[in-house]
Amino acid sequence: MNVRQPLLAKLSLMKHLANLKITVTCLVWLLILTFWGTVAQTGHGLYEAQKTFFFSWIFLAGGFFPLPGAQLTLWVLFINLVSVTLTRFVFRWSKIGILIIHLGLLSYFVSAFVIFVSTQESQVTLLEGEAANVSTAYHDWELAFWPADLSGGVKREKHSAKTDVVSYDISRLKPERFVSDFTLKANFVVKSYSRNADVFADGTVKA
Repeated sequence: MNVRQPLLAKLSLMKHLANLKITVTCLVWLLILTFWGTVAQTGHGLYEAQKTFFFSWIFLAGGFFPLPGAQLTLWVLFINLVSVTLTRFVFRWSKIGILIIHLGLLSYFVSAFVIFVSTQESQVTLLEGEAANVSTAYHDWELAFWPADLSGGVKREKHSAKTDVVSYDISRLKPERFVSDFTLKANFVVKSYSRNADVFADGTVKA
């Protein structure tokens, strides 16, 4: 088996896209982004660092200098690998190992893309012996109210493990918005909203 794709190999655009310098540049930049994003987690948190460095096409370094994010870099690397596979390889049995490696990498890219666009991550925190029928989303937040007893716990109906909970999706709670709830028989105003913050015991917020 010795079949080459002469037409693809002669295409100027394909030849440029198959340049191995692009491969090396993308791999080095991904290494830098991985290190940079990992260090950034200490000051900005895991999810903000992921959004800035790994899920973005372009991000602003220092707030003003545009640099390619991991998503753009991975797309360039994917196109580069496809171009290399179609233009540089002579398909013969003696090269089958290299071909399998490249096809495996391309399959990995495709599967990673499907997971990225179609899955939703969440978590369940359990102690030994506990059970749960719900999970908590990482990015979807809500403001919830429920009745409490005098000891500070959740007030439940007698002979029932259920309690009434009133919740608001965080997307509805805009700053300075007035919210009136007939179920709670209460009104409240959203003063501010911090997307990436910690709340301390004294009520202060560190963004």
